[in-house]
Amino acid sequence: MNLLFFELQNVFLPEAILLIFIIFNIVATLTFGKRIYKFSSRIALFAVLLPLITITAGIAHGGYTIFSENYIQTNFTMVMRVLILMGTFFTILLSQNIIKKLRFRAFEYYTILLTSTFSAMCLVGANDFVPMFIALSGMSISNIILIAYWNKYKPKEAAIKYLISSAVGMGFFLFGASVMYGISGEMNFNLLNLHYYGQDSSLLFVLASMFMVFGMMFFAGCVPFNRWIPDVFQGSPYPVCAYLSFVPVVAGLSILARFFGNIMTEAPLMQLILSVIAILTIACGFLAIIRQTDIKRFLGYSAVAQSGLMLLGLSIFSSYGTASFVYFAIVYLFINYGIWAGGITFVACAKSDNIEDYKGLFYIRPYYTSAFVFCIAALAGLPPTAGFLSRLYLYSSAMRIDLSGLPVLLIVLLITVAGIYGYFRLIGIMFDKSAKRELFYKEQMNTKIVLYFCTLMTLVTFFFANQIIWLSMFAALDL
Repeated sequence: MNLLFFELQNVFLPEAILLIFIIFNIVATLTFGKRIYKFSSRIALFAVLLPLITITAGIAHGGYTIFSENYIQTNFTMVMRVLILMGTFFTILLSQNIIKKLRFRAFEYYTILLTSTFSAMCLVGANDFVPMFIALSGMSISNIILIAYWNKYKPKEAAIKYLISSAVGMGFFLFGASVMYGISGEMNFNLLNLHYYGQDSSLLFVLASMFMVFGMMFFAGCVPFNRWIPDVFQGSPYPVCAYLSFVPVVAGLSILARFFGNIMTEAPLMQLILSVIAILTIACGFLAIIRQTDIKRFLGYSAVAQSGLMLLGLSIFSSYGTASFVYFAIVYLFINYGIWAGGITFVACAKSDNIEDYKGLFYIRPYYTSAFVFCIAALAGLPPTAGFLSRLYLYSSAMRIDLSGLPVLLIVLLITVAGIYGYFRLIGIMFDKSAKRELFYKEQMNTKIVLYFCTLMTLVTFFFANQIIWLSMFAALDL
């Protein structure tokens, strides 16, 4: 009992707090939810803030493995959990208008959202294939329900696409994990690490790793499971899109970073495979945004490209590569939610998802447009934004190993130019003076707060990059 209390207090406390609030939301849904639905957002915010405080204030400690070494907490997992919780916090703020429409179903919505967040946090800390699979399943099922929650045709269609893609990805992962268990007799990452260094990696070992990687590419939004993103985004509300573009992606890539950082630190073939997948993902994302006319599909393909860039950092197989991934994820948190907050704001203005209907927005809403343009510039990797430094750190990490990273870097830079053209096309439309019409607008305080705060943090993370890079390296050295 004392050991269990120690584990809950020092390691699993953030997840335990979140689980308590999930149970409370379920009880509220079944009993008194209709009477206090207006407080559902505040309760959900409180449910995310408390675990966030326990991690940042040092109440939850790193350096422990619990539950028979099936769950681990390190500096890396704590940083990733903070990012997941902050992403959920921004999602709740962006869900202001949704709650006004849902009314009595608000507690159900937040129950699903918090359950997905809980699963993502557990996935990051998983140290065994069994808890990893359970966390993946919980996150996947929660996201399917979150997408299909709305009583319309498009969300149902999007949920079916997500369900089919996730089932295929899960099949790849399970096959790879079963082969890995068959050749090693172990499912715990620490024991697999010992097995890997006890003998040379066989072709079967690499094949099993390939299947596991292909399965995880679904949650990361990378090739070959990237097609679901634009379709699902087009059928989902904006806050759900913002959540899906960050939390599952970061959680999926984080567990990959831990798996390969601990087990396959020296595997040239896997490094080549991950590099090819990253390049193809970046190409699919940046080349596709050029011809998009729907803002959700535009941001969806943009999210695909950003996932490819983060995967490129992990393909380096070094502490520098992992640190570049962590720094990129920190910066991308603010850029991503700033972009989606701007999208919500301008849809409220234009009453349309068509990019062409954004003509002349700058001359009607100059402050919102300026903040939105700054986030787009950061997404494109232009200075003086943190997006530029995150790309620079990523590219420099690729060159720290040897000259083998130079061809990959040149290809990525050429593809990035096409992406910059796509982003500038969107900016040019908003500065087009030919639109002579009056736009609708309805005040959304929470959305404005997220937009301005994320824009400010995108600038702050540029000027305080040294401190954040130091934090990223500190996390990368303790996977």
